[in-house]
Amino acid sequence: MSQGKTGFESLLARFTAAVENADRAGFAALFTDDAEYHDGVFGMVIGGKAIGDMMVDLWWRDAKNYKWTMFDAAEAGGIGYAHYYFSFDSLMKHSTGKHVVFKGVSQFRLRDGRICGYQEWGDSLPSYVQLGVPGDILVRSGNKKADEYKKDPAVIARHL
Repeated sequence: MSQGKTGFESLLARFTAAVENADRAGFAALFTDDAEYHDGVFGMVIGGKAIGDMMVDLWWRDAKNYKWTMFDAAEAGGIGYAHYYFSFDSLMKHSTGKHVVFKGVSQFRLRDGRICGYQEWGDSLPSYVQLGVPGDILVRSGNKKADEYKKDPAVIARHL
């Protein structure tokens, strides 16, 4: 006997389908009006409408043929996690046509069946290499991220 999809798994299916189909309204509807989306490239975006706009106006400007597969979903107490594979074909000036695949973990904060917070941790180094990003830029990016970690109060309190 197979288990049916949970509400969270259904949300993930709608989330990935909206991205793969550049469905601005469908993506925006998944988020609360005050949702915070922490995008690794474009930074913090607030509100469902703005998040839908980011996905279509920025992501789809820079790439096409998105595929996003979420698995190993778990949710409890208003927080959900899923492991993912993500891929696209670049449309960016210095990497047009390059196919990129990477993996990561998404965290969803949930309220009343909608997303009120999203962030992810991805294995981005292989993405940059696949795009042909020069080594000096990778080093600068790594240093910037390391500096961000060192400003986190949880890191300061226990790890520095």
